[in-house]
Amino acid sequence: AEARERERLLAEVDLERSGHEREALRNLTVQLQSSSVPFEKLQEVEGKLRASEMERDRVERAMTGLEAAVKARDQRLVTLEEEVQEMTAAMRIARELYGEQQQRTELLEHASRPSLHGMQGDAA
Repeated sequence: AEARERERLLAEVDLERSGHEREALRNLTVQLQSSSVPFEKLQEVEGKLRASEMERDRVERAMTGLEAAVKARDQRLVTLEEEVQEMTAAMRIARELYGEQQQRTELLEHASRPSLHGMQGDAA
């Protein structure tokens, strides 16, 4: 959870930084428009602005996909944890049943053995 929060904050910082970059490019565009700069230079700055916005959009889409993948992975982990708990409970029950079966087997073996006292009496 901390790692996800850290990634989210980093993404916000990146978006904020790209927002500052866009604002700086817009300011530059306004300055260029108000000065006697050739039209080609204005087009170049505008192209950089569009490229920056497209990159931001691409990063936002990637982050959305990443968030969806993390949610899916987290859900799989929850499912696996539940399965492990179920298996652990089943193993505990199996061990208990095995222990009970062992006790029954030992009791049956003990009951079916001739007693030592009876054997001594027969020998005498």
